[in-house]
Amino acid sequence: MTKTAPRPAARGALLLLWALASCTRSTPAAIPGVDAAPANPPSAPWPDAAEPVASGHCGRPPLPPCPLQQWMDANLRQPLNQQRLDRLVVPLQALAEAQPAGYDGWTEAALRGATAAARRDEEGVRAACGGCHRTHRARYRSEQRGQPLAEVLRGWRSAP
Repeated sequence: MTKTAPRPAARGALLLLWALASCTRSTPAAIPGVDAAPANPPSAPWPDAAEPVASGHCGRPPLPPCPLQQWMDANLRQPLNQQRLDRLVVPLQALAEAQPAGYDGWTEAALRGATAAARRDEEGVRAACGGCHRTHRARYRSEQRGQPLAEVLRGWRSAP
């Protein structure tokens, strides 16, 4: 009997299984005001999540995402696009705790989004996020874009 090389699809599946088996999970820090543990524990944080990124070295492709941009993509945009509103409540509560100084209304917008997500109100979530982005995005990008993630967000990442 002659051995044959695994088919490309089988090799891909084996690589995926190996990668998943290699992953480790970390436990998020307690989030003030949240009693229950999240239903979707975080995976390991990004290696540079606690380090600043030099201005102009993150953002739009081909540059890597900026710290908060990457966090929002994994924890907010992806679950929202998948209509998994249940996965937005705790990350939005954590985001409320991460308001930078001088960004009035950030916390309230994030909590409005969390409340809407808990009610399974996608329109309300999108309105809360959109309002915060219209109010703060341009200023945040010019002042904070490459800053490390707030401590409350480090290590937090929604499950896929």
